[in-house]
Amino acid sequence: MDSNSSSNRKRYIIGKKVTCDIVLSHPSVSGSHACIIAEPDGSYTLIDIGSTNGVAIYRTGRWQRLKEERVSPKDRVCIGEVERTVSELLVQLQDVISTRTGRKLFISYRRLETEQVAGRIFDFLSARYGNDRIFFDTADIPAASDFRKHVQTALNESVALLAIIGPNWSGHERSGRFRFWQTRTSGIDYIEMEIEIAISDRVPIIPLLVMGASMPMPTSLPEAMRPVAYLNAVSVRAGRDFVSDMTIVTQTIDRYLRSNIPLPPQLPEPLRKKLIDTLTSLTIEPAAIRMHATMSELPFLEINWQQAPLHLWNEVIQTAIRHRKLEQLVEHLMRFYEWNAALPEVDAEVRNWTLSEISDA
Repeated sequence: MDSNSSSNRKRYIIGKKVTCDIVLSHPSVSGSHACIIAEPDGSYTLIDIGSTNGVAIYRTGRWQRLKEERVSPKDRVCIGEVERTVSELLVQLQDVISTRTGRKLFISYRRLETEQVAGRIFDFLSARYGNDRIFFDTADIPAASDFRKHVQTALNESVALLAIIGPNWSGHERSGRFRFWQTRTSGIDYIEMEIEIAISDRVPIIPLLVMGASMPMPTSLPEAMRPVAYLNAVSVRAGRDFVSDMTIVTQTIDRYLRSNIPLPPQLPEPLRKKLIDTLTSLTIEPAAIRMHATMSELPFLEINWQQAPLHLWNEVIQTAIRHRKLEQLVEHLMRFYEWNAALPEVDAEVRNWTLSEISDA
C-alpha cells in the first residue's frame, strides 16, 4: 500500500476507556481493545490491538477469532463478549466525526405514509436553511439517472440524514417477515438503501417520530438498519407543538452543521413570541398575510401558504430574517395598522435587535 493511501486511512479505537472513539462499557472489553479503520475506498478493516478477550466475526455459520479482517457494515462481530454489527459500531461515531464537508440535509421518508408531514418539515427547514440545501424527494433525481448513485452523491454532500418515522415505517406481515414497502417492481426498498448508505458513509442520522410513532424495535428492522433503533429520536407533533419540536430538531442540525452553513440570525425567543402574538392579533386571514408578505417584497415561492395562521406568520418572519427584510415587514405593518398600539414597541425592539446583529457580525 502506498504512503498516500495509508495517510488517508482513518483509525477509530474501540475499548472501555472513555477516551476511545467507540466506548463499550463491559468487563470483557479491554481499555483499548480493537480499532476499526475506514479505508479510502469506503471499506472497513477491523483489527485486534492486543486485547485480553479477543475479537471474533460470525462467518460461514460460526464464530471465528480474527487479528485483522476486512469487514462490511452487515457483519456481526464480538468485541470481548459484546456482540454488535459493524454498522452498530459505526453509528456510534456520529458524535466524534466532525470533519464532514457536506452542506446539505437529506430527508428520508415513506411517501405513502408520511408525505404530508414530511412536506411540512421540508417547508420549515427550507425557511431556515434554504430550498437548495435540502434533498427531499426522488423528484430531485434527474430522469434516466442511477437512483443509488444519485442517493450516494446526495448523502456525500449532506451533513445529516433526517429519517422521518411514522407508525408503519417498519411494518410486519402476519408471518413476522419484514414488510418493507416495495415502491417499485424491482422490490428494492429505497428507505433501507438510504439508511444503509448513511450508516456506511458515517452520515449522522436524526430520527424524527411523527404521527404518534415510537422507535422500532431492533428485531423489526433488517440487520443493517438496526443501529437506527438505538439512536435518540425527536418527536415532532402536529398543531401548536410543531414549531417548538422543530426548534429542537434545528438545534441538533446546527450542532452538526457547525460552521459549514452560514445560518441566518435567530430572534430571541421573547421577541419572537411578542412578534407572533402581535401579528396574529392583527389578522389570521391567509390572504391578508400573503398580501403583507408580498408588499414587504418577500419571495412568494419560498413560503408554504397552505398552513395554519400561527405557522404561516412564523414562516413569514423566518423568511424576512433570512432576506434581511424583517424591519421592512414591520414598517409596512405599522403603516397598514397605524391604530395598533403594540406595533411601535415591537418595531423598536426589532430595530435594536437588528443593530445588535450588525454590530456582532
